[in-house]
Amino acid sequence: MSASSSSNNEDLLRMSINTALATIEKHAPEKDRALLRAMLQFAPTDNGKSIIAGHILQAFDSKSVSKLGELANSYWTTIIVPIRSAGGKTPAPSQNPSRGDPHGGETPFNVESAKRNQAYLKKHTLARDNYTCLATGRVDYQVFDVIPNFVADLSKLDVTQACHIIPFSLNDFDTKDQSDVDQKTAIWTALQAFCGKDISALRGVGINSLDNVMTLCPMAHKFFGELQLAFEAVPDTANKYKLLTFGKVAPRLGFPETVTLKSNTSAPVPSPFYLALHCAICKVLWASGRAEALEALLEEWEDTTVLAKDGSSAQLLDLAIFRSINVC
Repeated sequence: MSASSSSNNEDLLRMSINTALATIEKHAPEKDRALLRAMLQFAPTDNGKSIIAGHILQAFDSKSVSKLGELANSYWTTIIVPIRSAGGKTPAPSQNPSRGDPHGGETPFNVESAKRNQAYLKKHTLARDNYTCLATGRVDYQVFDVIPNFVADLSKLDVTQACHIIPFSLNDFDTKDQSDVDQKTAIWTALQAFCGKDISALRGVGINSLDNVMTLCPMAHKFFGELQLAFEAVPDTANKYKLLTFGKVAPRLGFPETVTLKSNTSAPVPSPFYLALHCAICKVLWASGRAEALEALLEEWEDTTVLAKDGSSAQLLDLAIFRSINVC
């Protein structure tokens, strides 16, 4: 691409973004403006920003304010809430063996087999990450199984978990339940648009690829999954990240300012793009002005699902999502 062509594309993108921002300010419901602005601002690629700008302009094509509200609700229910509600959870065995990959993964995907392989996944992730939490530097006790004479600061020993960057549960759905299929398909479609980049490698067995998994201690895993901890790439460096924290608690926990990711094996380090996507979603949530209200609703939902042993947790989450639209 020539320099003049690239400059023209940048000018067109800037014009599209500015027009979309003006449309938000003039015509979107007040409660939705911050979310729409954040989606536009934090989309992780120029193509993603262009797609989001197009959505906003199309939503106002009919001069209908309500369509901008509907667009904001769509982003909220197909990206922010599902990623937040799925985060911080390590896959556990399911009672439903009839699962598949109806959202387009090219490789046959068996959810139960993938869940049984979590120990294998953790073993290889731990080895790659040198038995260390990538956010805190705390060392997993299992290092002594591999290196018996390892010398460690006992105050920095911990257990760790294999944490998916893009949640495992996005691949976990029941092909016999059409509503579940439709919901997960909508999530993948929305994520693809926000990315502006192909993420089909994550579908099916790809969700367990080592570049989508990282070693974190339980505390870091919790806040990473709850979108209160993110890895933001430091420009012009290789695999160096600034740790961003959000909310009232995570900023007080003493996470280091920066970390550098390295592979101790031949396996790839966590994907810079998957980390950028996770970071972008964190920023959207906390710039939307809805984060604390959503946290309160999800805490209520999680308390309720402890009592729900009849498979109704999906319906309860749907109710929480519906309420979050009206409360936030």
